[in-house]
Parts: sequence; C-alpha cells; structure tokens
Amino acid sequence: MSVVNAHAAEVGEGLNVSVALISTGLALFAIALSWLLYGRAPLTEGEHDPLESAGPVFTFLNRKWYWDELYHTIFVAPYNRLADFFANTLDWAFWHDYVHENIIADAFKGWASILSQPVDMGVVDGAVNGIAELIGGSSQGLRKVQTGYVRNYALAVALGVVVILGFLAFQLFR
Repeated sequence: MSVVNAHAAEVGEGLNVSVALISTGLALFAIALSWLLYGRAPLTEGEHDPLESAGPVFTFLNRKWYWDELYHTIFVAPYNRLADFFANTLDWAFWHDYVHENIIADAFKGWASILSQPVDMGVVDGAVNGIAELIGGSSQGLRKVQTGYVRNYALAVALGVVVILGFLAFQLFR
C-alpha cells in the first residue's frame, strides 16, 4: 500500500464574500481614521499624539510591545557581561596582569640573571676584556715603533721592500 499524495496541498472552499467585505471595510476604516488623526494636520514638534489618551495600551503599542527592552535583556546585556568578563577579567586581569607580569616576566628575569652572570660576564665580557689586555700589552711595544718621524717610517717601508725582494729571490733561485 503506498500513499501517493501524502503532502498535497488542501484546496480551500473558495472565496468567502462576507470575510472579504469585512476585511476590506476594516482596512478602509483604519485608513480613513489614520488620515483624520494624522493626515489632515501632521503633528508638529512637541505636540502630543492624539492616541495618547488610550493610556497604557498606547504606551505598550508605541514602545513596540517592549520588544527592544526584551531583546536587550535576553541578548545584549548577557553578551555585554560576557564580553566584559572576557576582555577585563580573562584577558586583562588574568593574562596580562597575572600570566604576563608574573609568570612570563619572572621567567624572563630568572633566565636573564642565570645567563647574564656566567655567559655575559664570564664569556662575552671575558673575551672582550682579554682582547683588550692582549692589545694593551702589545701596544707598549708598538709605541716605540710609532715615533712620528717620517724618516723612521720611510726606513720601515724600505726594510719591508728588502724583505719582500729577498723572499721572492729565495723562491726564484731555489
């Protein structure tokens, strides 16, 4: 057994003239009433709405059934509280103030103190100071070579030429 038209649209009874006339009449009455209240003389700045005399019904309908307030209470306010929690508590207070300022900064300071003493002071500064002492010690002997007299420099250049020519001659006649 199979159901062929299980989801077929049901056909209505046709046009109900009385329902159509009542609906059209109510729509025309609402249009005429709204024109009488607002269309002939539009409200000016500060003028009260003529329907305010309806009291709480007008207020309820004018406030759009308090839909904005309900939406704000259900969605916006909880979202703002959650966003505030994530931004201020989780990100700022926990991550920045606690993790960054305490854990990461303390770890950095600890490693920096460990590395600064033996590595920086021992190896780096030791190498620089050792080179300075080596150069300083050898500079005492080199000071005697730098007299400031051109004749001494010319003699050093001539001796350098003799040494180079002697080396080349030795290589050539070997």
